Amino acid sequence: RNESLFAVLADEARGRLHNMEPLHLANLAWSFANAQRADEFDLRRVGVRNEPLFVGLASAAARMPYDLQPQHTASMLWAFAVCAVVEGADSLADTVHLNMQRGPPQCEARHAAGMLWSLAVLPVRHEPLCC
Repeated sequence: RNESLFAVLADEARGRLHNMEPLHLANLAWSFANAQRADEFDLRRVGVRNEPLFVGLASAAARMPYDLQPQHTASMLWAFAVCAVVEGADSLADTVHLNMQRGPPQCEARHAAGMLWSLAVLPVRHEPLCC
């Protein structure tokens, strides 16, 4: 993997986050988390960890908490956990909490499980989400 290529991609993406839809934010996070892994279940390797990009992703998600679908939040939280990115994780957890307050999420079990796993792995304790 080419570190400088991912640095350039992250810099370019950060400049465009304010124009991205929730699906694009989630896909960007997911792609960086999977960049050097053999498959989605290979958790021994950390994805491409670019904290400024992940902080920007959390900030962009915070501007649209009610537009995020469970798949978006699950993918973003998962990417933070897989890449071991702590900075911005609190902000993302706040956004997930706001999103969930609008009523019971119409969420598939796999998305709920992914969010719970991510919150368990991240060294962040968001009291309303994690008992």
